[in-house]
Amino acid sequence: MITSVVIGNSSQEVVLSRYYDKSSPQAEKAWESDLLELTAGSPWSEAVVGNEQVGFIREKTVVWCTIGGVTVFVTGIGDYTELVLVEVMEGLISMLWGVCKETVDERVIVAHNHKVSMYLAELITPRGQVQTLDYNDMRVMVKLDL
Repeated sequence: MITSVVIGNSSQEVVLSRYYDKSSPQAEKAWESDLLELTAGSPWSEAVVGNEQVGFIREKTVVWCTIGGVTVFVTGIGDYTELVLVEVMEGLISMLWGVCKETVDERVIVAHNHKVSMYLAELITPRGQVQTLDYNDMRVMVKLDL
């Protein structure tokens, strides 16, 4: 199951986050601190599309990469190993490029927050299962013609 998707800016502040494991707000903040601690030793800029970084925190696998000044973290447990999470990351990055159109950065993600959230809901179900990785399928599911 996917447990969370967190997008952070270059100042290591959270721009957008979605949790699928029914975490409390306190647990979410603690998790975000754990992500920062995990990545403290490696500059976020080294983790790029095609060269995603992988780490482990307790029983969770974390995959992250940087695109346009933001870093995207995808976390999973169980069958959602690093190989699956890299595929989810590719679908997520494709969705961000499709929704943001211009460039993917903090300003554009914030401006298109409602669209990013709708598409993310089509990518990953509320129970943390991958529904589709194809941007065009997501477009059909949200019934928008962007």
